[in-house]
Amino acid sequence: MTLIDIRPGIFNLLLSNAQIVARVVDRVYPVVLPQGMTLDSIVYNRVVENESYHYVGPSGLVVTRVQIDAWSMTPDGASELGDLIKEHLGGFSGQVSYSSNSPSEYVRIQGIFLLSGDEDYEQESGLYRRRRDYSFIYADRNA
Repeated sequence: MTLIDIRPGIFNLLLSNAQIVARVVDRVYPVVLPQGMTLDSIVYNRVVENESYHYVGPSGLVVTRVQIDAWSMTPDGASELGDLIKEHLGGFSGQVSYSSNSPSEYVRIQGIFLLSGDEDYEQESGLYRRRRDYSFIYADRNA
């Protein structure tokens, strides 16, 4: 049994929405926004990760807090992109494939729930950010 990396699943889940793709194409990045980027973009990163255990070992169910930032040149652009993300992710559950291997690699997401959010302006980049934290509950082992 192999541990599942949620990051490719997050990437593919975000890009499975046509409205999000229309705004960012494939500009979805882990951890940091590339220097000099001024186009609408998304950045995601894991903030906290917890797993429950029982007497015979790990349960295989992980709860991860994921920060997802919508970046844009305008506050309205960041807010609109952030709302597209919220609409797409909020309450999602299902299997997300992230490879073309046979059999396909996938992550089983039990649920995604909004935890908190805010917005700000980053002076250095000149970009506005709509930041939201989500709870991703998923199985980190596929049988």
